[in-house]
Amino acid sequence: MRLLKNSNFDFMNKKMLALSLSAILLLAGIVSLAINKGPKLSIDFKGGTLIELRSDNVNVNISEIN
Repeated sequence: MRLLKNSNFDFMNKKMLALSLSAILLLAGIVSLAINKGPKLSIDFKGGTLIELRSDNVNVNISEIN
């Protein structure tokens, strides 16, 4: 079972198009990082500790947690 009857593709003829597209996408990514002042990092990458507390009591005073 052949999906393509003519499988003779000239990839090297399209190399400049592919290189140009890759360069444009790379430049767009670098410009985006520069405009947004780097990637947006979540707490997983910033360091520190995340503590999650749960309580059955609806009225919890934050000063009691410290």
